[in-house]
Amino acid sequence: MAKYIGFGTLLKATTTVAAGTTPTEAIAQIESMDGPDASRAEIDVTTLDSTAKEYRVGPREGGTMTLGVTWDPVTPTTSHQWLKNRYDDGQQGLFRIEWPGSSGTAITFRGYVSSFSPSFPMEDKIVANVNVKVTDAITWPT
Repeated sequence: MAKYIGFGTLLKATTTVAAGTTPTEAIAQIESMDGPDASRAEIDVTTLDSTAKEYRVGPREGGTMTLGVTWDPVTPTTSHQWLKNRYDDGQQGLFRIEWPGSSGTAITFRGYVSSFSPSFPMEDKIVANVNVKVTDAITWPT
């Protein structure tokens, strides 16, 4: 079984969300990336005559992906400006997470930038925390 580390993982994005499109623009200077935190709804169907709690599985929820990027507010990279523009205009994008050493194996999903939060610490670099809300099913490698 292969073992992977996060170093070298890429997040690519595009505003073209048509079927068959593959994002090619890599988001620059990512320090951390978490998610998407996919889950399923739990539907409680317990009734008064149940002998124990009863649940049914509900629809899938794509969740949210969180990024931490080193951000230059004076001359932002093209990809950081793309993220900020998607926050401003609310336009959906197509995202692709590719991990190193996997021969192009990737997770893809549609989503919109739900938050863009810069941070200006006294004794550290300027960063931006970005959340991307997944808007439909995530395509996982098989």
